[in-house]
Amino acid sequence: MSADTRLIALSQLLDPDTPVRAEDLAQRLGVSVRTIYRDIDRLIAAGFPVSGTKGVGYRGTPLSAIAPMAVQEDELQALHLGLAIVSETPDDRLRRAALSMIRRLEAAQTTTAPPQAPVWQRPPSAFDDVARGFSHLATLRAAIRARQKLALSCVDDTGAARPHVLRPLKLAAVGAQWVLSAWSESTDRFEDFRLAQIQEARALPELFVDEPGKRLSDRA
Repeated sequence: MSADTRLIALSQLLDPDTPVRAEDLAQRLGVSVRTIYRDIDRLIAAGFPVSGTKGVGYRGTPLSAIAPMAVQEDELQALHLGLAIVSETPDDRLRRAALSMIRRLEAAQTTTAPPQAPVWQRPPSAFDDVARGFSHLATLRAAIRARQKLALSCVDDTGAARPHVLRPLKLAAVGAQWVLSAWSESTDRFEDFRLAQIQEARALPELFVDEPGKRLSDRA
């Protein structure tokens, strides 16, 4: 039995109501008690809810295993969006589950690390409106596909609304954070906008074509 297979089996043996001793777990899985201790630590580090009482045993909520799969960019964005919406729910248990999945998804996305633009490092602003930002997703995605210019009104960290005419280039998501990267014709430079900053997004009738210095690949 591989280590990963053993971890899944171990998670299935942990019941939320009936504690199980490490010695009994070791016997069921055919390993040493020391290995069970290490595996319990690995489950906890991965976000699995395990509690233990000395002399009594361990409790936990069984995991559901999902086979490895490759997903398309649209599917990944849909998953990010769903988790981000649930993370705003007043149901504390669902909110914590969504935040846990967001962290695990971020860790799993080793090939799609976020850009190092400052907007990714800034904490959320008091003026961010997450729900409003999500409502602009369809407009932004359509404009990127059609190479169509956008008129945006964005709130900065002081609460002031600033207009932009821009060329939308890329929409990226890591966890609950969504960022639009674009060439702004208003500031004549590349700009990044958190979706939660966007008050208004309107597609303009003007299309654009790639020009040297204004393409995403030209960004330093």
